[in-house]
Amino acid sequence: MNVALCKSIEYSSHACANNDTTFNLRRIPILVHECIYFLKVNGLKTNGIFRVNGSERRMAQLALVFDQGPKYGLGFTFEGYTVYDVADFLKRYVRSLPEPLLTTELYPFFLKCLEVPVENGSRIKAFRWLLMLLPPPHLVLLEQLLELFSLVVGYADTNQMTSNNLARIFSPNVLKPRSEKQALEEFQSCSFVVEFMIENWEQFSFTAKDMRPFEILDMSYLPKRKAYVPPVPVPPVTSAEAGGAVAAESYEMPPLPVSAQAVSPPMEAKAGDGHGMERTFSY
Repeated sequence: MNVALCKSIEYSSHACANNDTTFNLRRIPILVHECIYFLKVNGLKTNGIFRVNGSERRMAQLALVFDQGPKYGLGFTFEGYTVYDVADFLKRYVRSLPEPLLTTELYPFFLKCLEVPVENGSRIKAFRWLLMLLPPPHLVLLEQLLELFSLVVGYADTNQMTSNNLARIFSPNVLKPRSEKQALEEFQSCSFVVEFMIENWEQFSFTAKDMRPFEILDMSYLPKRKAYVPPVPVPPVTSAEAGGAVAAESYEMPPLPVSAQAVSPPMEAKAGDGHGMERTFSY
């Protein structure tokens, strides 16, 4: 937690797909990999996922698990933790990044993209150009999060989490200005940016190993993905088993940082990839 994304990937990362190698920058922190895996298996239908707070005590315990080597939480089962604990922990990790996921440098340009017409895919192309300016680890993590959000939205009738709801929750965590204060209009614009990316997430997945550079600028390009098949879920953890009632809902915006550090240069990722058996939901 509170470690630059590039640095985190250097010593505790996991490949996004079975065919990714240590020479491919498609890697995400082990913490993110384990949380996303757990949520895909257990949390997609959970009412209020990412909106309901987790237990402060249990999230503090998770921070210790994923901050300690040599495994840094690789293969952690989350036994005794609720979906709300894991979702809130993932959200707090994204919020804690010293440099926001979409970077403070590109913040005004993402807002400017909303002025580009939607017709003929012009806005999607503008977003693609802008996303290519992100540091590679930031872009890869964004792709993994957008895929997770799209799966959550797929069960919106059950979990009450639409793309708009998720965007309002995550936009203050991934898209932040340099200044400490953010005007209400800018907050709404940031929400629109994130919502647009969730709704069109497949159009912004272009770091796969088999992706050809010219396809990024081709509006007819759409990644070919296999149908998502949910795995067998792990038995749910009740509030009593987890050591107390689940915290009440909270709609407060997280505080914005006073300042953001510069983006660290991309580094070659080297940490372990396996659980003894590969687990992945990237296609």
